[in-house]
Amino acid sequence: MLFKRFFPICLIIMLYVVGCGSSSSKVSNTTSAIGEKVPFVMLLENPSKNQACSDRALVCKFDMSSSKVSFEKKPLFERSANGQFNFRMVWDGNKNVLLKATPFRGSTIKLSSLNSDYNIKELPLSQSSDPLVIKDPSGTFTVYNDKSQLIVEASGKKRVINLPKLYKTIIPYPLLVFGDENNYQVLVTFNTPSAETKGLIVGKLLLAKVTDKGINWQQVTGEYCSFIADEGASVAKFDDQIYITACGTVKTLDLKKEKLVLEDYKPINDILSTIKQKFQEAPIQLSFGVYKDYLLFTAQSSQEKWLWIMNKGALVGRIHIDSVNNRIESHVGQQSSLETLPGKPTFDMLILPTSLYGTYK
Repeated sequence: MLFKRFFPICLIIMLYVVGCGSSSSKVSNTTSAIGEKVPFVMLLENPSKNQACSDRALVCKFDMSSSKVSFEKKPLFERSANGQFNFRMVWDGNKNVLLKATPFRGSTIKLSSLNSDYNIKELPLSQSSDPLVIKDPSGTFTVYNDKSQLIVEASGKKRVINLPKLYKTIIPYPLLVFGDENNYQVLVTFNTPSAETKGLIVGKLLLAKVTDKGINWQQVTGEYCSFIADEGASVAKFDDQIYITACGTVKTLDLKKEKLVLEDYKPINDILSTIKQKFQEAPIQLSFGVYKDYLLFTAQSSQEKWLWIMNKGALVGRIHIDSVNNRIESHVGQQSSLETLPGKPTFDMLILPTSLYGTYK
């Protein structure tokens, strides 16, 4: 299943086998990001608790003028767990946060010390770990599948979306939703036998454009690796582009083009190529985010974490976290900063804000 965490006998086993090490990627000298403070959330071990499997979430802000990273003293929330669970946080980068915890059978998870300075909403605990697209921290706009149908719930209203007759026998998995409640688009994936290679299972994509007048479906050209196998694909929408991990690379889907086709995105792939030697046993897994005019993406290994910030296709800031020595190094233009972390990072990915779209993880 996707998005798992394990705490057997309080020994953390990381399921997100992702990572990166030192990169020679150069940060652009552009001043477009000057003055911004780009937020992200880091989970740190919680030594103040007697329970070993406990951590706290801190809001961090990357100052694009000074290149320094600051940490809010008061945790966003604290978390304690025993066993295996899924955990999600949907955040707009400001004060609105949604938390969804799903303990597996025989496991427990508890969220506490919710920061009253933030508008934090908790979805009820559920044993279901089925993919659920959550558009924003309100939690009132969601997309999920029911056998061969998609179900969209928005502000208490439910709409059933049927796939084209050609795809009646497939099970669709929603990956992404964007737009408003009356005019939105849903990116859907499914696995199917390859039409080109006998015995091979491949992933395909469909895009549904939904309005009050009806539904228009478009197929994304081509066959790719499965978008739902293993940890599943990471996806984001930024401007008129959809960014998605596919077959070990990052690809984009240009929504302005009449024919939809995935294309390699060189700026990010070039950055990842400088650290791929760190990952001989497993591919790099990414998590995307969007904050104002910036595309964010993060990756990690068992000992390091990275965060990159892009603007108009250029790298404008980057962060490297040394989880062994509890240090964070940040770069903007010719400036750099090295600071000590206020605690030991957990194996969780950095949590990034999203804007105007929702994903399934």
